[in-house]
Amino acid sequence: MVSAARDMEQIRRGKDVFKVVFIVTCVETLQKLAGKVGQKKDMLFDFFKGYTSEKDKKYIRSHFAHGSQGLYDEDSFEQFVGVINEYRNCAAHEGEYWDYCFKKPNVRTPLLIIVKIDLENYSMKNKTDHVFETTLSYRKFEEIFVRTCITFIKRYVASQEDTANADT
Repeated sequence: MVSAARDMEQIRRGKDVFKVVFIVTCVETLQKLAGKVGQKKDMLFDFFKGYTSEKDKKYIRSHFAHGSQGLYDEDSFEQFVGVINEYRNCAAHEGEYWDYCFKKPNVRTPLLIIVKIDLENYSMKNKTDHVFETTLSYRKFEEIFVRTCITFIKRYVASQEDTANADT
């Protein structure tokens, strides 16, 4: 799925939402294979909050902010995950594939994005427009995502080994 997301650059250059759809699908697949059930949104938040390293969370927080120039004192890592979820939902349910959500590699200025989102509950209701500023590139996000997947898989395998050892 990560390779497919990367290959989208050849099909629709710069269309980040296509990449996000593949990444979120990868998360949902991993979570379901591990036996997780529930809402897709909850699986996405569980995945990123539970398996992303503190170093990578800090990196995202320092490259993604609510408001221009980081005006709000909130958990921008959680908001980033919420925005990823919202982009996926808009693509899957409303056919909105043309948005950008990552800074282009050779551009120095931050990217400002406007997302209609519920920042309290990340629900489909009570959405309002919010401005976010990001200097996070897709390539850096992909690196973080792959490390997060590796952590998830390692913990899952360890839990299976613990279960197997307990049965013997």
